[in-house]
Amino acid sequence: MGFIIDKEGHLRNAEVIKGLHPALDAEALRLVQLLDGQFTLGQQNHQPVDVRYTLPITFQKR
Repeated sequence: MGFIIDKEGHLRNAEVIKGLHPALDAEALRLVQLLDGQFTLGQQNHQPVDVRYTLPITFQKR
């Protein structure tokens, strides 16, 4: 999953980078959307900046 945390701390432009299956991709996207507002703001020179994240998500068969 890839996404941006903007200057206000909101999750933007979430996308599946390498899909596995449409149902799993949709679930991963849903879970990442739940993280909105849970990040510390990025800063550069004491100014808030947008930060691009790549978050690996692993599914395991149980």
